[in-house]
Amino acid sequence: MRRIVTVALVCVLAAVACVSGYKIFQIMSEYRVGETTYDDLKQYVSTTATEAKKAEKKPPKSIVDFDELSKINSDVVAWIKLDDSVIDYPVAQCDDNDYYLKHLFNKQENSSGSIFLDYRNNPDFSDRNSVIYGHHMKNGSMFSAITKYKEQSFFDEHPIFKLYTPDASYKIRIFSGYVADLEDSAWNTYFEDDVEFEKWLDDQIHKSLFNSKVKPTSSDKIVTLSTCSYEFDNARFVVCGVITD
Repeated sequence: MRRIVTVALVCVLAAVACVSGYKIFQIMSEYRVGETTYDDLKQYVSTTATEAKKAEKKPPKSIVDFDELSKINSDVVAWIKLDDSVIDYPVAQCDDNDYYLKHLFNKQENSSGSIFLDYRNNPDFSDRNSVIYGHHMKNGSMFSAITKYKEQSFFDEHPIFKLYTPDASYKIRIFSGYVADLEDSAWNTYFEDDVEFEKWLDDQIHKSLFNSKVKPTSSDKIVTLSTCSYEFDNARFVVCGVITD
């Protein structure tokens, strides 16, 4: 009887190991597909602007070929980049905030998802606060790097994001980064008036885990980057910056 129980237990453990191994294989396969997909898209980001700068010529409005990206996915609205990091992705937008959580930019289903703009925002980033979301992937891809803004030293070395749209190129000058719960106002996209917006800006600065010399005003446009964090259930890490030409 004892031998039967032992054999049964071994069989159960072996089955669990097989299932766990298969799940790990699935996850790693999805990671590889996601990384390859986004690496392939970087062919549409040229070095023309850099070369023009070296030649002291006027650089183009955008270094991104949005015409070609639109052929892959007409939902494209921008490209976001953080130098010296893996953040170098197209930004999509659709009519909800769920679809791109589980679909790559080419619309293939994948847990890596896409970097995407909140559906409530105007695609030209003309709102007072435009919110961009991305997963915090365990392999360090997507928006995992923005959680490094928990440290002053990382902010000091990476104070600016780059944002390219079909019409212009911008710099996002970071002024705040902090851990937020789901009741936080970080994802507000509409403000009644200047007073309400200024109060929101003050709150963002007050909550920041690092110090920045950037002081936004009510006339500024803000971009908020959002990803998961793990200090508590449903924690998020958000980084806010001012859009400048």
